[in-house]
Amino acid sequence: MKRVLFCLLAMIVVLGLGTTANAYTLELRGTDTMGNRLIYDPDLDITWYDYSNARTTWVDQVAWASGLSVTFGGDTYNDWRLPATVDGTLVDISDPSFFNGTGPNGYNITTSEMGYLYYTQLWNLGKYDTSGNPASGFQGVDWGLVNIGIGLAGMGVYGVRRRRQRRYKES
Repeated sequence: MKRVLFCLLAMIVVLGLGTTANAYTLELRGTDTMGNRLIYDPDLDITWYDYSNARTTWVDQVAWASGLSVTFGGDTYNDWRLPATVDGTLVDISDPSFFNGTGPNGYNITTSEMGYLYYTQLWNLGKYDTSGNPASGFQGVDWGLVNIGIGLAGMGVYGVRRRRQRRYKES
């Protein structure tokens, strides 16, 4: 009887871990020739380049991304840019979409690349819920970082590129 219970418990654990693993859709593709990670997001069809860079100005970071050349799997990619943070430019907190994530700016927005990474892929929390009320706890955290993801931790700069024609070769 103990053996049957142990086997059933082991199956439940294995199936449970398999379900959890499928929740993440970010795919670690490997590292470039300098040891930095390339992380593919199939939902947005973009590749994140995980590279911690020194703090500088926005202009300097734009120049860094536009001059970036990454060799991976024998191919060189040089069409990098900084990820989009918002879809619009004007902020209007009286607009109901400011909190519910359906507008171009505000809280809980998942339509920009950074917003999608922050809220959808990493399950982080906005300071306000989608109705505009202060967020209430989740895992002991009221708002902010709940999950910092695969290699996307700390102060860093992330280049991003749209996939073209074919998937990257596995390293």
